[in-house]
Amino acid sequence: MLSLQNSPQRPPQMQTSATNIYIVVPAYNEETVIADTIRPLLSLGYHIVVVDDGSTDNTYHQACKLSVHALRHPLNLGQGAALRTGTDFALQQGAQAIVHFDADGQHPPERINDLLAPILNKDAQIVLGSRFLDPEHSKEIPTLKKWVLKLGVTFTGITSGVWL
Repeated sequence: MLSLQNSPQRPPQMQTSATNIYIVVPAYNEETVIADTIRPLLSLGYHIVVVDDGSTDNTYHQACKLSVHALRHPLNLGQGAALRTGTDFALQQGAQAIVHFDADGQHPPERINDLLAPILNKDAQIVLGSRFLDPEHSKEIPTLKKWVLKLGVTFTGITSGVWL
């Protein structure tokens, strides 16, 4: 049985559109960057769920200082488990849309609304974003990493039938 800690203070009720949108942020040892990652997300007005995945630093305590739902795994279970925990929590709260967002700040928060638009317009049920679609960012990726990513996409496509 998985035991979770929930932050002692709940965030104030946020004013959002008619939809109930949650951003799930899995975090492992992100004490030094979690606040800088979360602050811009808070300005979007969505519910934020930070899942500390058994960090050995103060990630959870830093998250508890913010107006977020902070959950904590007692030990590290991996990013997939943290995403599952956050997603399950958001669904229990009545989420109509859920965004997964990395804790290290590598993704631009201002693009979240672009990702949500097809879902909110009922044009799609799922939307995937990729920073690798930006030609400027792609120039910065080392050649070996590009090949590893291409192999991963190919493997996923062959084994699942979903081509990313």
